Amino acid sequence: MLRPALRSLLLLACVLWLSGCGGGADAETRKLQTKPSVIGKADPVRSYTVSRYALEKTPPGGVRRAFLQQWSNLQFQAWPTAARAYEPGLRRAVGDDALIRALANQAPFYRASRPQIVAVSRTGEQALVRYNRVSESGATPTSMSWERGADGRWLISYDPLLDLALGDLRQLETQQRIAPLAQTPAPAAIRAGLAGRKVQSAYAARRERERARARSETQAATAVTPPVGTTTAP
Repeated sequence: MLRPALRSLLLLACVLWLSGCGGGADAETRKLQTKPSVIGKADPVRSYTVSRYALEKTPPGGVRRAFLQQWSNLQFQAWPTAARAYEPGLRRAVGDDALIRALANQAPFYRASRPQIVAVSRTGEQALVRYNRVSESGATPTSMSWERGADGRWLISYDPLLDLALGDLRQLETQQRIAPLAQTPAPAAIRAGLAGRKVQSAYAARRERERARARSETQAATAVTPPVGTTTAP
């Protein structure tokens, strides 16, 4: 008769002991659940998209509007439209296909940054937009040169970011052609990249020489041509 009683007491003790352990575990779980979530405090992902409001509040027809529209086209990957924003001579020097590939290759860059205009200076039909390129790493000052085209639109005459884009494209395509499986850039690919970064500046220098020569010829012609209504000695 004693053995069944002892057995019952032992079983009851085990049940009480297990209940106590479970209660402690539940209390600890409730304690953890009441702690604030770390994820809830994380900052939301910042948007770098040029907003529609930013475009609409900028007067149409001006260089500021053209500048912001160009960044919006790049962020939304409208590559052919963005390529047409460059002046025709520069497009011929680079090549439309290469220009579009170079811009498209920089898609992650434009998605992760936005422009903040600092100042716009204008001289006649030329303008310079100074701006900060804002990203997670901070603000980087740079600029973009514009000029008014024959059709009245503002067109890009020099873009420092295009130098980098063309260099990256040349290096990447050369590397893929000669050593696509290599772990490090080939010397020939590096040289091609450096040459690509000089295409735009070489065109700008050549264009400036041509303009200077045209100005000199115009001044020379004006100097030897007598004013209207005067006669020269026989």
